[in-house]
Amino acid sequence: MILLERAPAPGVLPGYRWRAGDRLARAGRTPLRDILDFYYLAEQLIPFLVTRQIYSGAGKVFQTQDGVHYCISQRAQHIYQKISGTTTNDRSIINTRDEPHADREKYRRLHVIVGDSNMSEYTNFIKVGTCSVVLQMIEDNYINKDFTLRNPVKAIKDITYDVTCKRRLRLDNGREYSPIEIQREYCEMAQKYIEQYPVSDEHKEAVHMWQHVLECLDDDPNKLDRQIDWVIKRRLIESYIERHGTSWSDPKVFMLDLQYHDIQRRRGLYYLLERKGQVDRVFTDDEVDKAKTDPPPDTRARMRGEFIKLARENSIQYDLDWSNIRLGNLLNVRVICNNPFETDTEKVAELVRTIQKTNLRKTSLSKLVIQS
Repeated sequence: MILLERAPAPGVLPGYRWRAGDRLARAGRTPLRDILDFYYLAEQLIPFLVTRQIYSGAGKVFQTQDGVHYCISQRAQHIYQKISGTTTNDRSIINTRDEPHADREKYRRLHVIVGDSNMSEYTNFIKVGTCSVVLQMIEDNYINKDFTLRNPVKAIKDITYDVTCKRRLRLDNGREYSPIEIQREYCEMAQKYIEQYPVSDEHKEAVHMWQHVLECLDDDPNKLDRQIDWVIKRRLIESYIERHGTSWSDPKVFMLDLQYHDIQRRRGLYYLLERKGQVDRVFTDDEVDKAKTDPPPDTRARMRGEFIKLARENSIQYDLDWSNIRLGNLLNVRVICNNPFETDTEKVAELVRTIQKTNLRKTSLSKLVIQS
């Protein structure tokens, strides 16, 4: 399961929940081994995360002492460590915050804070889909090559300044690869993986898109000026500069950079391009609208939505977070949702019975907890 949150600096911080406690307990491993597994997972994933910006970057007009540069990624300039416990200073590629928003005995959280604020549906789909596939490969011990970077923090900054995506990066073993070559290695493993292991159709589609994007990046990144954010934005700004006879240092160029990400559909430049049919979409407007009201049927989102709907229909005060819903005048009816894949409608039925017996809007119940 993936959690998304906005970052203090430009970016989106996806969190991947993964099973750890119960799996390790069955294997007879100690808590120390649990910690080592987290770092093994991180080390396997970091080369992928560092180099994926060549298709997941949102683009950034960046002012330096040497002048104005167009960078592939917004987030790369804010990364200073491989792994750390902070998200507001000394930011890292992977954060050690272990808040699973679920049963701590069963789940851990992989908090990735290196993602950009993407607008393109295509970019978002491939960014999330490819990372999910790579995580599955790591869990299944399928990755049999070592791409450990000698200096991943330096590498992430080197890549963002190179719009050709072909600058060589030094690995720990002394070999040198371009980010396209590293991503191609992961992609080729993923192509074999999806043929041998059960994966969703969405994962298969993400891998096919991944292959297409890497081929275009290797040939000419401009071929992706309808799909990948950093290429779309660069085309937009270059068109503005040529049309108005200005330069990259024009303050309006920096404004365009920001306005591309405006989520107000009437003002956002990305949505202007979308209305003009100048970017590729993955979903229709109807599918997007449906997703706003119809949560995934195989997660607790559906059950949580039913609780909220019920509370609103009965004018009952409520409060909620990832794992708990509190209802009633004193918020003293508590529904626990620790299982991220829970779809038990009996909890909803039990709350209906509670509402029928009492008036949660006016009366104070003794503390009531509804849980599995």
